[in-house]
Amino acid sequence: MRRGLLAFLISAVLGIPAVSAQGLGGALAQDGVLGPEGSPHEVISDLTIPAGVTLTLQPGAVLKFAPGVNLVVQGTLNGAGGATAETMVSLVSRDTGTFWGRIDILGGKVDLSRAFVVAGGILVRTGEASVKDSVIAGCEVGLTLMGGKAAVQGCRISKNKAGIDLASAQAVISVQGSEISQNGYGVAIRAFQSADFKGNRIQENQMGLANLSAQTFDASGNWWGSQDGTEIAKAVLDKDDDPRYGPVVVRPLFGETAVAVAPTPEPQWAPTPVPALQPTPVPVVAAAP
Repeated sequence: MRRGLLAFLISAVLGIPAVSAQGLGGALAQDGVLGPEGSPHEVISDLTIPAGVTLTLQPGAVLKFAPGVNLVVQGTLNGAGGATAETMVSLVSRDTGTFWGRIDILGGKVDLSRAFVVAGGILVRTGEASVKDSVIAGCEVGLTLMGGKAAVQGCRISKNKAGIDLASAQAVISVQGSEISQNGYGVAIRAFQSADFKGNRIQENQMGLANLSAQTFDASGNWWGSQDGTEIAKAVLDKDDDPRYGPVVVRPLFGETAVAVAPTPEPQWAPTPVPALQPTPVPVVAAAP
């Protein structure tokens, strides 16, 4: 039996119509499912999940995006990977050394666990995102909040030009038990409504956290790679560096040793090389159009 027909029959039994893997793009007309059958699924133009529609990514599903192509979520995107790197859900670039667009959340809901998001990123304009036990790597900006809500738990956010960008006074974010490392800027703060950062390992970034807002940012309860106040100060840009910026609270630190974060597999499809990071005194994070 042909794989495409088999996938269709299986999805029909489950009550979720299969989505064709022959060059995805446009708006989904109904709920869909993408799995390991037919992977990698190539996305050649912006793929939109309209309000009221759900796209489900099964363990082992791989989506490869053409350069600049977005996954626009007005409805629901669910993706839960398996326990091994081969069975994780993957949203990656089709072409080595290029960026695809991003998961662009416009009033929708994204729920990802055990996922790779490589050379793209996640943008929350309105709506919400939940990302657990996942890798966000090799992106221009790993996670941008221009509004809405995001919850990040047990993730590795690494090797991005900027790991997290809080860019709106409506942004609400929680980041727990995650590793934010080897980014140009780990966290860039321009504006936010509320932020809960606890139990994270923020280290080995060119700048760990830059508070460019006038607000006080509570970053206590995290590990910065050192207990030495001088070393921690080097990783933080705030009022002590420029009176226009708000202060960052870093103490008390998380325990006496580094945060124990569950190991997450390295990305398998990261662009080679990851685009070079540009060290500048103030993070320049481009606002989304």
